[in-house]
Amino acid sequence: MNKKTFKPKYFRYIMKKVFLVLIGVMLFGIFFNALWDKAPIVKTIVHGALDPTLGALLNLNIAIGYVVIIAVLQFLLTLIQKYTTDQEALKKIRDDQKAMQIELKKYAPNDPKAIEMHKQQLADIPKNFELALKPIIYTALPIILLFRWFADTFKALNDPKFFGLMGWFGTYFVLSIIFSIIFRKILKVH
Repeated sequence: MNKKTFKPKYFRYIMKKVFLVLIGVMLFGIFFNALWDKAPIVKTIVHGALDPTLGALLNLNIAIGYVVIIAVLQFLLTLIQKYTTDQEALKKIRDDQKAMQIELKKYAPNDPKAIEMHKQQLADIPKNFELALKPIIYTALPIILLFRWFADTFKALNDPKFFGLMGWFGTYFVLSIIFSIIFRKILKVH
């Protein structure tokens, strides 16, 4: 295990960069969300592309169609995550973190060695955030537009309950976690 040092200035710089990008993505999403009803061209383009494709799938069987859409979407998001991040670096960070957790169990929480190891763990956080940021940049706008389309589509269908339990967002949330875990294992994404 290599010795890393926690650099507060670098940590703040990277975290600032990450949060500025995330805020930019969120503002971009809010902008498109605001345009949805005020500039009908955005809504028209999205509905024109998705109604004949995903809408047709939902019309066949709403529950099965929605599950298929979520599965395909999560598969695509997992592929994007795999090929836009440095998987070797992420695996190394994860392996280092696991080794450090095992080592930390040998020490009392306030032991100087444990405190030093926690600082070493903190040194990995900026790199981890930086590596995880790229897929968000590439996928944020399509996901925002897709969610707006889902909201319109399911509202027109009187907000159906999937499997008798949840609305479209809750179903998406639960199934996306399940599919993400499955696809990350299959595709070996770290």
